[in-house]
Amino acid sequence: MLYCKNSQSGNEYIHGVARNVTEIFNKLALESKILKKPVILFFDEAEKFFPRYANGHQVEEVNTYKELMNTAAASGIILMAATNHIDMVNQEIIGNPRRMGTVIHVGNPNENDRTTLISKLFDGLPILAAPLSAGLIAKLAKNTEGMSIGQISDAVDKIITQAVKKKQTIQPEALLKLLKK
Repeated sequence: MLYCKNSQSGNEYIHGVARNVTEIFNKLALESKILKKPVILFFDEAEKFFPRYANGHQVEEVNTYKELMNTAAASGIILMAATNHIDMVNQEIIGNPRRMGTVIHVGNPNENDRTTLISKLFDGLPILAAPLSAGLIAKLAKNTEGMSIGQISDAVDKIITQAVKKKQTIQPEALLKLLKK
């Protein structure tokens, strides 16, 4: 499996990205042929690879991806992608059976899952002035409605990092102001 970040296919030269992308697909096709097994190409943050509203050089890049995706399966390459912004991904790529035909939507966590996540993220943290009560955790879970697991985790990391930098403990009640959408 090749995990592809946008920076890996980037290039400062005109047509450079198209060459890099073509090279990646060709290497994987050869690898699949040698292994006699399919290989997986995974695009993280798909909206950066194939944006919905491409302009300038991005148009060529998106067209290169579309062209290569059309033959990927026949070359032994399984394409997978992830995004938190599916509305920003080029619609000619998602939902097209020859490109990325299957879309699996993983939604944001429900209140119960957010409660569990918040409990685990703050459990046993020495920087907390006091343990979080069940009532406060329930309020925090409500505050984070509509947030993804990543967004909640990032917000908690920022809160902890700021407290450590300031050499302060985190007051449980202050989390209500700090942790919300």
